[in-house]
Amino acid sequence: MKNGKKVSMCDESERFMDSVGNELWEKLRIFKVDSGSPGFSFLRRLALENRWTGAYAERVYAEYLKFIYLLSVSPQPLTPSDAVDQVWHLHLSYSQSYWESLCRDLIWRDLHHYPSRGGIAERRKFQAWYAKTLELYRREFGQAPPPDIWPEAARRFRKAGTFVRIDTRTNLVVSKRGLYGSLAAIALCSVAFMAQACDVIHGGLDGSLFATFLVGSFLYVLFLGDSGPDERRKNRRKGRRRDESWDGDGGDGDGGGDGGGDGGGDGGGDGGGDGGCGGGCGGG
Repeated sequence: MKNGKKVSMCDESERFMDSVGNELWEKLRIFKVDSGSPGFSFLRRLALENRWTGAYAERVYAEYLKFIYLLSVSPQPLTPSDAVDQVWHLHLSYSQSYWESLCRDLIWRDLHHYPSRGGIAERRKFQAWYAKTLELYRREFGQAPPPDIWPEAARRFRKAGTFVRIDTRTNLVVSKRGLYGSLAAIALCSVAFMAQACDVIHGGLDGSLFATFLVGSFLYVLFLGDSGPDERRKNRRKGRRRDESWDGDGGDGDGGGDGGGDGGGDGGGDGGGDGGCGGGCGGG
């Protein structure tokens, strides 16, 4: 209530964004983790560890800065997308940049990142926080977040708990789609071989023509069947729903307002590790 006029919470938020918020965002949007010109930069490390393109890593980093802004102005806990959370994980390892340059000197508060307690209740809590995050994003920035970085809640939490760290020097990583395509190609090649043998033995079937067709199919499936990682393709197929009885939830993040929110997220491992991540609890 101001001068006898009732002011909504949305109006208050917009007024804050117009004054203090704009100034904070202008500082955040140019924030750099690295100082100087390191040979192995933060963005390069981010792209390498997540197997992203350099351009995609830059886009996700920009969205991470937006999330930090939202954490700074929100009085309620918030949850980032999985991609944004990977930036958060990595930035925390640059401890001086995170705690001093960002938290102490720029936003003037601490944003902590806590592990999830696991369970269905935690999962639902993080889903609610994620919905609030997307809503606040639209309100503060005047546009919807990019879906390839901020997916809908059902997709964002579907992969919780399925990521692990793998040393690619000693392990071969094959996508399921690529593996199934290769197996199908091997089956086609086997049929082609048998058809050719049948033609030679019995002289009845045009094995050469049939074999050519099948080998061509083999090459198509083998080399073109897998179009690349999920981050670079529109995920239109509906994935199987996770078994909700799984004990680690896929939430993440929580933001504190003016020393406000204290909800913990969960500290997921690389790539979403232990089912989510998150909490920034805004400290003062």
